[in-house]
Amino acid sequence: MKSPHAFIFRGVTIPLNVADSLKHWIENGRPTGDFLRAVLENDLKNAIWRADANSLEALPTIVSYLHWEAPSLCHGSLARVTEWPDVLEAMKTADAAPSDAL
Repeated sequence: MKSPHAFIFRGVTIPLNVADSLKHWIENGRPTGDFLRAVLENDLKNAIWRADANSLEALPTIVSYLHWEAPSLCHGSLARVTEWPDVLEAMKTADAAPSDAL
């Protein structure tokens, strides 16, 4: 997965504060601000209403990043966004479980 900090779409990058928040959301399930939460939930109306000028300009880039680079289970609907922290925790627990092959 490419870092959101390095992603470029049509010559536009993701603003640093949004890229930081997106990275922490994907890797740790850390809550985001209202704008990014709306984007993650696929709520275009609220994303536009909550965006500052830089985020609004980068909205196609953020959506493209989510589509092409982010895990599909961390965005796309309210249910997926709500479940993502639990999905991450389950993955960490599975990685920490003793192997049956020993």
